[in-house]
Amino acid sequence: VTNLTEEYNGTGWSAGGNLNTARFRVAGAGTLTAGIIFGGHTPPLTTATETYDGSTWTTSPAVLNTARQGLAGAGTSTSTVAFGGGPGYLNATESFNGTAWTVKNNLNTSRNSLMGAGASNTSVLAFGGETSSPPAVATNATESWDGTNWTAVNNLNTARYGAYGAGTQTAAIVAGGIVGPGTMQTATETWDGTDWTTSPVSLATARGRLSMAGTSTEAVASSGQTPSITTATEE
Repeated sequence: VTNLTEEYNGTGWSAGGNLNTARFRVAGAGTLTAGIIFGGHTPPLTTATETYDGSTWTTSPAVLNTARQGLAGAGTSTSTVAFGGGPGYLNATESFNGTAWTVKNNLNTSRNSLMGAGASNTSVLAFGGETSSPPAVATNATESWDGTNWTAVNNLNTARYGAYGAGTQTAAIVAGGIVGPGTMQTATETWDGTDWTTSPVSLATARGRLSMAGTSTEAVASSGQTPSITTATEE
C-alpha cells in the first residue's frame, strides 16, 4: 500500500506531496490544486479524509460515517458525494460540505467498484460497478443524484466495474474497466445527460482499476492493471 502522489502537467508526471494515510481502492474528487480523497483500505478499512492544495495533503477532522473501499466520489474538495463501495455491496451515500460528512438517501442499486462524475454534492452521476462475487457480476446501472435522491436513468452500453469516471452529471466519460474476472475493457463511453454513446475511440491499453480525470472531451486515463500493474497514460 502506498501514499505516493503524482501530478500531471499535460506532458509528464512529477512527484507531489505524499498522502498522510497510505491506502488503496479510495475515492477522490476535485482538481490538482484543490483535491480530496476519502475512504479506502489501509488495511483495515478507513474513514479518513484528506484535502490537497497542490503541494500538501492535510488530514481533515471530518471523516466518513461508513468506512469502506471500492466506493466512488464526485464533486469538489468542498462539495462532494461519496457512494457505494464495500465490504460487500453498499448503497450508502454521504455528502461533504467542506466541514462535515452527512448521511444521505441510498443508491437504488447496491454495488462496489463503481464509477462517478459530477460537479458538486447536488449534481452527480453514478454508473457501473460490481453487484456480486464470486463470480464477479458487472452492472450497467446508471443513477442521477439531485442532492436528495438517486433516480435510475439510461444504462451504460457495456456493464463494467473497476474503472473511473470523469466529467459532470450531464457530460461524463468512462473508459476501460473490468467486464468479468480477468477480462479488461478498452471501450469508452460518453454521457450527454440522457444517453450513453459508445465512442469509436477506445483505450490503446485494456485495463481495470485505472484512474481518470478531466472532462468528457479532455480526459487523462492512467495506471491500472492489464492484469499486471501498468504505468501507461493516455489522453
